[in-house]
Amino acid sequence: MGTLVASIACTILVVVLKLTGHFRRAVLEPLFMWVALFGIVALCQPLFFGLYQWGFTILLTGTIGFNVAINLKK
Repeated sequence: MGTLVASIACTILVVVLKLTGHFRRAVLEPLFMWVALFGIVALCQPLFFGLYQWGFTILLTGTIGFNVAINLKK
């Protein structure tokens, strides 16, 4: 389920960025790095269980998105 959500989130984000004209490697690469970093923080924080439950999905979304972004042309 988490992988499906991560794939859908990446697809939606890429489509939105494509439609707005911001579909560039220079924009996507740092964005997905921050998403992955937020996923790590979500997994490590002890306060909100809901954020912990979604932490791996957020981390996976950032990782998949970053791998897609680094393979785009500049």
